[in-house]
Amino acid sequence: MVRRGRDPAELPEEFEFDEATLVADLGMRYENVGFQDPDTLTDEIFDRVRALLKDPAKKPILLHCSSANRVGAVWLAHQVLDDGLGFDDALAEATTVGLRVPALEAKAKGYIQRQQKKREAVPRFRDPPDRRQCPACAWLPLPVGGDRISSLAVSGTSNTR
Repeated sequence: MVRRGRDPAELPEEFEFDEATLVADLGMRYENVGFQDPDTLTDEIFDRVRALLKDPAKKPILLHCSSANRVGAVWLAHQVLDDGLGFDDALAEATTVGLRVPALEAKAKGYIQRQQKKREAVPRFRDPPDRRQCPACAWLPLPVGGDRISSLAVSGTSNTR
């Protein structure tokens, strides 16, 4: 149990802290996604953090940085793209977590918009074939809503024995 946190400025200059070693010594896996500021926050870093957060084998996860600004930025993208939270609600949560730097918010927003455009570019359904070309096919609408599948082709013949 941590009883008192110390500001790194209070620590002597010769104090060395190897977080990766400490985490490994505690039997946990350490992942350093490696960005320090908005200029180094790339789409690849967003992708990597989102992959870690979505992987059930990696849970529970402690996501942190020294000020929570960077955590807030990647958390914002994760909440919108992976947990389906609306942008304004996710932004409020990211701000509560610690996001305060407008440039990090802008990076997250840009990444979210690019990912959403990629999703929109993926065809959600294909038009049914012309029944004259495929008389054995029946097209049945599925009540799937916004999912990628909107119809199911069912053939009247079977090749299985």
